[in-house]
Amino acid sequence: MYKKLSEAERLIMEELWRLNRPVSVKELESIFSLKEKDWKVQTISTFLTRMEQKGFVSFQKKGKTKFYFPLVTPEGADALEAQELLEHYYEGSFKKFLLALSNKRISEKEAEALEKWLDEQKEG
Repeated sequence: MYKKLSEAERLIMEELWRLNRPVSVKELESIFSLKEKDWKVQTISTFLTRMEQKGFVSFQKKGKTKFYFPLVTPEGADALEAQELLEHYYEGSFKKFLLALSNKRISEKEAEALEKWLDEQKEG
């Protein structure tokens, strides 16, 4: 089962995506200290270990140093989050999700736009 990123883990992922290269924990500590996050190496290492267990990051070792990199794109992470939301709260039902968003009523114009989008999804 997919596990959601915590707020801190999401911040780390955003840095990994931004840098777009393998990054050491020490470098992440420097980056976050500039952003006024008082995270020590051990704290960041703990976050990265959890993120690795969840399948979001991996690492390559150079000597004794681990360099972390993302396994998913920002869009991929968003899609996983959306799927988890759908599964957890709406029993995997897109219809139940839409009903919750629309408060069980949508305008004719919205219904037509949704119908058009659904038809496009079937074709593609």
